[in-house]
Amino acid sequence: VHDLSTTSSSSSSSPSSEPQVLAGHIDEVVECGSFMSPTTVASCSFDGGLRIWDMARAVNTSSNSSSSGGDGPAPARTLQLHNARISCLRTYENCIITAGWDKVAKLCEFSLDFRP
Repeated sequence: VHDLSTTSSSSSSSPSSEPQVLAGHIDEVVECGSFMSPTTVASCSFDGGLRIWDMARAVNTSSNSSSSGGDGPAPARTLQLHNARISCLRTYENCIITAGWDKVAKLCEFSLDFRP
C-alpha cells in the first residue's frame, strides 16, 4: 500500500494539514488507484473520463494554485474513454482497465517510460 497523501518536500512523514484538491472531473469520482509509481494516481468518474495525476507535481504547484485562487493542479493526462459512466478502474503495471455503463471494458496500455 502506498501513502498517497500530499506532503511538503520536508522530511515530515505526516500528511499536510490541508488535503490537496484534484479537481477536473465533472461528475462523481468512482475510483482512484496508484499507477506505475507511488506518486502517480489514476482516477475515473461517472463523466466517462480517466485522469492521471502526478502527485509530485501537485505538491510542487499547490502553493502556486492556492495563491492564484485555482482549484488545484490540472491532471497530467485526461482521456475520455467511455460514452457513459465508468463503474470501475484497475491498474496493473503499465495498464489501466476501465469498465463502463456503455457495456465496454477498455484497456489503456502506456509505454514503460510514461511520464505524466
